[in-house]
Amino acid sequence: MMWIARKEAQMRKRFGKQRSIVLGLVILGIWRILTLGTAEAIELEFFHIHGLKPDWIIRLVEIFEQNNPDITIQRSGFKNYDEILEKTLARVVAGRPPDITMQGLIYTNFVVENFAPVPLDPFIAEDQIDLADFPQSVLKLGQYEGKQMGLVFEYSVPLIFYNQDAFRKAGIPIKDYDYSPTIEEVEEWAEKLTVDTDGDGKIDQWGIIYPFGTAAEYWRHQALVQIYGGYFTSPDGRQALLDQEPAIKALEHWERMALKGYMPVITWSQAWPTFKAGKIAMAAGASSANITTFSREAQFELGTMQMAHAVKRSVPAGGNNVFILAKDPKKQKAAWKFIKWITSPEGTTIMSKGTGYLPVRNSTLKIPELMGDYVAANPMTHSALSQVDIMTPWHNWPGGTRIPYLLKDAYWEVMLGKKPARQASIEVNAKIQAVLDEYYKKKE
Repeated sequence: MMWIARKEAQMRKRFGKQRSIVLGLVILGIWRILTLGTAEAIELEFFHIHGLKPDWIIRLVEIFEQNNPDITIQRSGFKNYDEILEKTLARVVAGRPPDITMQGLIYTNFVVENFAPVPLDPFIAEDQIDLADFPQSVLKLGQYEGKQMGLVFEYSVPLIFYNQDAFRKAGIPIKDYDYSPTIEEVEEWAEKLTVDTDGDGKIDQWGIIYPFGTAAEYWRHQALVQIYGGYFTSPDGRQALLDQEPAIKALEHWERMALKGYMPVITWSQAWPTFKAGKIAMAAGASSANITTFSREAQFELGTMQMAHAVKRSVPAGGNNVFILAKDPKKQKAAWKFIKWITSPEGTTIMSKGTGYLPVRNSTLKIPELMGDYVAANPMTHSALSQVDIMTPWHNWPGGTRIPYLLKDAYWEVMLGKKPARQASIEVNAKIQAVLDEYYKKKE
């Protein structure tokens, strides 16, 4: 700074006050560049699933950029896991992948096999990240063949959200947040809660809804199959098992709810306004990530409980991983810095409070100023946290959206009464088996 002062004094003598100010600013700019070093400015493109302007993502990015002034994050938001997968795939095929992308846990294997993400193990080792602070069942959701290919950014479990006012009116006792009803109880409640309040012969309040409308809805189906003691495939993934009794019983549950008139056959985009207005009493299998939104917008006293059980308790994890797709090593290091920040205790706290998804760091729950006080003040989070120990991975079908859309079509055929659940399960199983056979034949 003394050098600058001397130069300014010399300029005042030689050029006068105005010209010396201009030249002084030029010299100051040069000095700032020299003192900042020669770090190259890096711009990273970040694909996420939270729409255009989510406040909490903006905050995460702003804090990161303040602490890393040489790195700029360009956000691109999408509305669901199907859309972000398709947009990312198009960019990968074009040779211009985003540097960082969220992708649903539903598509982890597809992303690794088709997008060539950068393994995170070297970065984790170099920065000595405490992996013990992540719930181990959560950490595994980003692993592929023993490598940590992505880190879980957001995760959730299915819950039953319900209208406490409607429960009281129907004479159904309010349940504890960690209560898991039997599937028979849920069906009994759905019947009691389906009512024609004004006697005009039309239903004014339906008993139940499961969120439908995207390929990812098989998450709820998986939850039901698992509680009946089954799974979608054999352990090696080669044999489809949707023609077995657990899968058939799961689909028969939806069939009963729809055909008996307890559940409207509509998409979630249609059902959510109906539920929050008090016209549907239970939203079963809805993601715990909805806790924040539901609590804010429901026009009744909202309650939550665990997912139902049949022969066992089991829930699949929902949510997403973050992957590095950048090809430039400098961008890869910068992308890792961003991922390290958003999955840190402070970063995951901002995410969790902004969305309702569960934090990916155990330590946050023990620190009052992070998630400790928040969880204590928001008891509905207990419905989710109390299910983490029974959480399984979201099943990854090969081929991207191909099998999920086969399942989606089968669900709607059953709920619209076009096919019995048993027939639909057997037929879709054959279609899925053909896809699996094709996939594994190519891998051999």
